[in-house]
Amino acid sequence: MDKYIVGLQNESQRKVESEIAFSLFRNELNLLNKNNKSQQSVALGGLADDGRWSVYFENELWVVCVGERGHGYNPSFFFSIWDALNYLGYSLGGAMYRKISAAI
Repeated sequence: MDKYIVGLQNESQRKVESEIAFSLFRNELNLLNKNNKSQQSVALGGLADDGRWSVYFENELWVVCVGERGHGYNPSFFFSIWDALNYLGYSLGGAMYRKISAAI
């Protein structure tokens, strides 16, 4: 198969998987905020510039970091979006109520 076609398939699969993962994470974050009476905010899919946690895809890796003034600080790198979001969940709340797992 042509490398270009394979690349497009991988990119579209990654986009679909990330939307599913981000949706599940938003639900967990809302639950965490409600139970802790806090207002955690996360930039999903891009780098924040206001001190919020960020999760985004770059150079074939998922990056979790604190975005400030266009730079990512204290980055952690993951091959799987699911691992990245679980790491972020534990960083935000000490422990998420349920581990976010891949939809199979």
